[in-house]
Amino acid sequence: MAKGFTVMLRFLSACCQLKTRGLPAGIVVNGGKTMSIHPSLKTKGAVSERRNVLKRFERIDQLKKEGRYKDGDRAWGLPKTKPEL
Repeated sequence: MAKGFTVMLRFLSACCQLKTRGLPAGIVVNGGKTMSIHPSLKTKGAVSERRNVLKRFERIDQLKKEGRYKDGDRAWGLPKTKPEL
């Protein structure tokens, strides 16, 4: 299995001639053509917009503030909540 995988990797690298060392992240040189990432797919590092889906602990905290959750209640099947503004 490992031998076949190594042969396949050698074949792919010989065919595609991928060269990625020394280039900025997101750019791949393939046969002399440079490809970049579409701006809509880039990440900005931090979440710049408000998220519309809360994590479980955030939902529990919000429900506690509203008085709809008490300690000891189950954490699954929580009612829907809207993110705070």
